[in-house]
Amino acid sequence: MKHILVFGDIEMGAGTVTDDFISDTAFCRVIDSWARRKGAVDLVLNGDTFDFLKVNDGEYSSRITEKISLRRLGMIERAHASVFESLKRFAEKRGKRIVFIIGNHDQDLLFPKVQRRLRSRLGRVVFAEMYKLGGVRIEHGHHHDFLNRWERPFRMHAGERVLNVPFGSAGVLTSYVRLKEEHPFLERIHTHHALFQWYPKMVRKLQMKGFWHVSQVLRAKLFDSTHPITHLPRGIFKELYKRWQESDWNVPDISRYVRSAESARIYVLGHRHKFRVREGKTTVILPDTWRDEYVLDGRTGRLYPKAKRYVHIIVKGRKHFWKVVTVPVKRSVWSFKDVLKDEQKYLGLAAKEEKRAG
Repeated sequence: MKHILVFGDIEMGAGTVTDDFISDTAFCRVIDSWARRKGAVDLVLNGDTFDFLKVNDGEYSSRITEKISLRRLGMIERAHASVFESLKRFAEKRGKRIVFIIGNHDQDLLFPKVQRRLRSRLGRVVFAEMYKLGGVRIEHGHHHDFLNRWERPFRMHAGERVLNVPFGSAGVLTSYVRLKEEHPFLERIHTHHALFQWYPKMVRKLQMKGFWHVSQVLRAKLFDSTHPITHLPRGIFKELYKRWQESDWNVPDISRYVRSAESARIYVLGHRHKFRVREGKTTVILPDTWRDEYVLDGRTGRLYPKAKRYVHIIVKGRKHFWKVVTVPVKRSVWSFKDVLKDEQKYLGLAAKEEKRAG
């Protein structure tokens, strides 16, 4: 019998205003409790475990070398030392291992030295683009997303191997991360429709960042064809317009996942930052993110913190059992208008509430 634990979209950063993971206490509590249990357990960190894209090591370079990735990993490790210690304790136990699924925010995990660094730090670690065991299939999901998949992981630039970042990641690095620095709390709010309703200026700001990113890509194509941001997917402008109209910048149709799941009995995905369960011949589970995110009530302007969840799967012979576990954390409901007046204040209040979770 094997237990499989699936956590998605944790997005650990460097402890700055662009770092949206503040649930160190709650996460470590769960991992430590499983480390104490006997039996075989695979801890599957299902993509975007680290948010390399929003780590500022002096710049947000889109020419990401192995050296840059190692430096950014060190910053993340220092900011979330307790999480790394908890993961290490888990991996040291008999029958326990950690599986890192690679996502679009931690494409850096493809570098061999980054993998060696994590193995040295944590112990029993595996890196993969997908996890399969019996009728269980787990993947991040960005490969189903037009804007965030890559055709090949690396390319050469100025004699160095760099990440071949997809269009969406390049947009974060060239444009949107600066808007994140300006509005570190608002970027955590869903849905886009409600956010635009309560803060119409955000529409214009996002449009300007989008235009700037496309101009940077076109400029690079003209003057530096080997630059990693020069890739423009076919049909990109049509797709961007469609997603803007729908205010949905992730994978639009969950049924695509089911069609690609083949014979899977249980199919777990991330990337969308939405909680959803669809039962059937193939049960599809999206457990949502471990980032600090909120749902904005468009009618009242109240901000409700999202719950933190993980998927617990038991594989026993040919039988499969699953449940979605909600991790209790007591949080406050806030007014959007109050948050808008002082985003930094509410970032601090949120972090304090999460720290008290233990």
